[in-house]
Amino acid sequence: MKLHRTAIRKVVLGLVAATLSCTAWTQELAINVYSARHYPSDTLLYGEFTKRTGIKINRVDADDA
Repeated sequence: MKLHRTAIRKVVLGLVAATLSCTAWTQELAINVYSARHYPSDTLLYGEFTKRTGIKINRVDADDA
């Protein structure tokens, strides 16, 4: 009976690990930035941030109103 429980635990832990790794692999981290700024330097800044962190910047441009 003890061997049976150990085997079940290993299978369950393996499934949990596989699920977590697949979930992490398919999810994309992103930040939404709402801004009225329209400067080329902002595009460079966001691109560098994404390159260094892997977090995508979703820009939502608007006017100053």
